[in-house]
Amino acid sequence: MTTFDTNELREELRKAMNDFSAWSGREDQNIEWISQEYLQTIQKYQIKLHEFKASQEALDEKRQTLDLQVQNATRKEQCSQEEAAKLRQELQGMVPQLKTTEREIGEAQNMLDMKRIAVQEATDQERTYTETQQRGIDLFRSRLGLAFERIQDHLRLVFTLVDPRDPTRRFVAAIRVDPEGHYHLRQCEPAVHGMAEPLQQLNATNDLGRFVVTLRGKFAAVVAEETKQQQQPTAGPIIAPTPPVPATGGN
Repeated sequence: MTTFDTNELREELRKAMNDFSAWSGREDQNIEWISQEYLQTIQKYQIKLHEFKASQEALDEKRQTLDLQVQNATRKEQCSQEEAAKLRQELQGMVPQLKTTEREIGEAQNMLDMKRIAVQEATDQERTYTETQQRGIDLFRSRLGLAFERIQDHLRLVFTLVDPRDPTRRFVAAIRVDPEGHYHLRQCEPAVHGMAEPLQQLNATNDLGRFVVTLRGKFAAVVAEETKQQQQPTAGPIIAPTPPVPATGGN
């Protein structure tokens, strides 16, 4: 008969589920925040980059126009030297503006690169988290006989290694979380009693690990009761007593 260290299994499951719930909540929020910020930043800097490029094109066009004007003014005798000097001065004043625009374009490109790196790091962390959770699920399945199944809006908990008579026997419970974040027990096979209080504690503390340990204990109690009933002796058929044989004597 397989023996189980209930305290050790309960502690391992509690720690794993607490880590899972805390880490999952934080990482889901971080990934969502980084993704939204990345998309917003990408859109912002793409617009700004487009504006910078349009501004640079306009400045280039204006510079070409001024060059033509300078050339025309030089060729034309009626163009005074003062006007030509003014145009040259305006042209020279555009050089710093063009350099500033180029610098801002480079900064925008660097910001986009940094955001891409941040998203890649977040993606790598999510991949590492997924692999860690998969290892945890494999541990639950091999050591604790616990598997998780996602079915539509339900999370199904499948326990094995509960019944020493049949370690592969499945004990199933399905949990649903409503939009307000409240847990509901939708399925429990075989049926167990006394789950109202553990479910109330789950909704109060959000301690899913403790709830799983309690539920497994309920299933173990069902197995113990079944074993007890099988071991009780059954009553046999009622046999009438044999009547006494009358004594016989010789004369």
